[in-house]
Amino acid sequence: MAVDGVVFTAKFDNRRAGDISYIQFGGEGGCSVAPERPVPVRNEWDFFRYGTLGDGEPIVETNPPAGFLDPNAFAGLDRFTITYDAANYVYVDEITVETTGAEAPIVLKSQRLDNGDPDTVEIVLDRPLSPGVHTRFIFDDGTIQNIVDYSFILGDADGNGALDLRDAAGFQNCCGSPASDDACLAFDQDANGIIDANDIAPFSESINGPRE
Repeated sequence: MAVDGVVFTAKFDNRRAGDISYIQFGGEGGCSVAPERPVPVRNEWDFFRYGTLGDGEPIVETNPPAGFLDPNAFAGLDRFTITYDAANYVYVDEITVETTGAEAPIVLKSQRLDNGDPDTVEIVLDRPLSPGVHTRFIFDDGTIQNIVDYSFILGDADGNGALDLRDAAGFQNCCGSPASDDACLAFDQDANGIIDANDIAPFSESINGPRE
């Protein structure tokens, strides 16, 4: 059992087979300026969530996939979905947004899709993600932190907001390949549909090292 993300011991009353089993929640307390004048303390519960207490639920899929986004295919992206490994939900106040090079969008709401799976939640933003920038969404429910990175930055193939040696290795692997390959799309600096010698100079000039 956990309260505000802090796990503590709870007593569970296990009864005989056939009897009603239950969990009883309650609390008591008080304070006083003198023993004969106690001041009552009220215990309030905002909500209950039943499930297995573990390491939290990791995000296993996003739509569109995290990483570099094709500016043409995802122009005006103002919402996306996340899928957990189990039925779950995320509240707006559990989401932090960071961007590089533009004002961070505001998360307006999180919602279930109509007739959707209970493990998938749509995140709705107040404005589309800006072209040419990196945006990081941090989902933190107090138990586990999930991070989803989106980037429209050319050369940032892994979408982490930096052009570094990992991207350089990817660029080398993609030389001569068509940009239609999702893994190579970010390296097509001149948008001619293929990763070739014309892309080398602009990519090299853009390398800025690891993201802090």
